[in-house]
Amino acid sequence: MSRARTWLAVLVALPISIVAIGSMAFTFSELLNPCVVWGASNSGSVYRSADHPCKEGKGVGETRMRAGFEMAAVPGVILLAAVLGVWGTIRSREWIVVLAGCLMILEVFPLVFSFWPLALLAGVGFFWTAHQMPG
Repeated sequence: MSRARTWLAVLVALPISIVAIGSMAFTFSELLNPCVVWGASNSGSVYRSADHPCKEGKGVGETRMRAGFEMAAVPGVILLAAVLGVWGTIRSREWIVVLAGCLMILEVFPLVFSFWPLALLAGVGFFWTAHQMPG
């Protein structure tokens, strides 16, 4: 195990992992928020009666199930790839690091309008880490 390779894997995975954790925290807080109306036909503000605990709610067009699925499919796979990449680097398992790089590169497509450069950097960084492994 090389310390330089391990630090490289951690440093390339860290920025996109922070974004993924933040995204999951936001979505999870919205899922638990009683003032959010899921599956609303008009996204935006939803007004309630005076006796309701939430005076003004937020309407979201997607359902809870779709939000949970998207949370698992995008940031969940990013975190899985980051953990696999760092773990594979520490254990000197080249195929695990290559798998992590492939998963991270695949996450570029759903992130094409937002944080795709961070996912691309992490994927290429994992490939570079795997290339530097002996054997």
